[in-house]
Amino acid sequence: MGRLSLWCLGALIHLAAPMRLGVPAAGARVVGSVISCPVVSCASVSLDTPAPSPVPRLDEIRGLIRMARLNTVPMGASLVALGAYGARHVRVMTTCGGARLARLILGAVLTIIVTTGSMLINDYHDFREGVDTAETKPGRPLVTGQVRPETVKLVLKWAYALHLTLLCLVDSALMRLWVLANTLLTYLYSVHLKPITGVKNFVCATIVSMGLGLGAVAQAGSGLEPLRAVWRPMAAVGGLIWHREIVMDIGDMEGDALVGVRTLPVVLGADKALLVSFIPLSLSIATAASIGGPRALVATAPLVAQACFALWTRKCSFTKSSLALPIEWAPYLLLVTLITLTSA
Repeated sequence: MGRLSLWCLGALIHLAAPMRLGVPAAGARVVGSVISCPVVSCASVSLDTPAPSPVPRLDEIRGLIRMARLNTVPMGASLVALGAYGARHVRVMTTCGGARLARLILGAVLTIIVTTGSMLINDYHDFREGVDTAETKPGRPLVTGQVRPETVKLVLKWAYALHLTLLCLVDSALMRLWVLANTLLTYLYSVHLKPITGVKNFVCATIVSMGLGLGAVAQAGSGLEPLRAVWRPMAAVGGLIWHREIVMDIGDMEGDALVGVRTLPVVLGADKALLVSFIPLSLSIATAASIGGPRALVATAPLVAQACFALWTRKCSFTKSSLALPIEWAPYLLLVTLITLTSA
């Protein structure tokens, strides 16, 4: 653990280094969560330039909370808890219950930081690249000016500093590597992979399903046995989230086409994209059914209901109200499936 701890400390010092704040200038380059901008000579700035009107701090905090989408926190924490529950029969690295509980709490907190941080990164880059505009996303805090871009960078800087600090406290090498992989994949998704047609849906589903694996690894501490114990729940989560992401893209199809974002619905059309979304959902259903016995019926029923909701949106010509049904109900249906699969 010594070498990894030193690496974490070095990364923390680098991340906590002073960062130039302000709206990125033309030619700014993104490196991690830090924006490096060309240096502007003070002599070239007119002292008569009026300063931008300040945003009320309390109002900006409200905007940041909206951007963080805290409604996703319970789902992230629940996945970690269900992963640990699913691996409860696996031989653990230590018999100390306090150590396992500490790993679980750290796992949940790290997941929350990565999840909310990814929401901020996603909104920041969509705003910076011109994807979120007054025409496509008129209510987003960055678009309305409720939150300043430099504030988002500052919050991310300290959030990931805390993330690295907590990561150094994890006593399991496998868990540290799992968290690092999840964090790196989340960053790559938000900054580089999101514009790639089809890839972003798969990557997002993978990131979410890794929450279950994190809980399993936190429970056992080491070895691949905990991951084998929760492969069915992870596959069920990945397939349904993959399907749901495509359905969400159908809802954003008009705005994405306007700014040139080539999602599956934009490239294939809503009908064909929905058809593609049934492929991963079918894999989830097959995985849940493989458990056998009466539990298979209970585990697959919510996933079949999700498919029915998605088909209903097509009958309703993909209206916003019809799309809300499979999008908003998916987490609750998934919870029933996960409880059933992890109870086996």
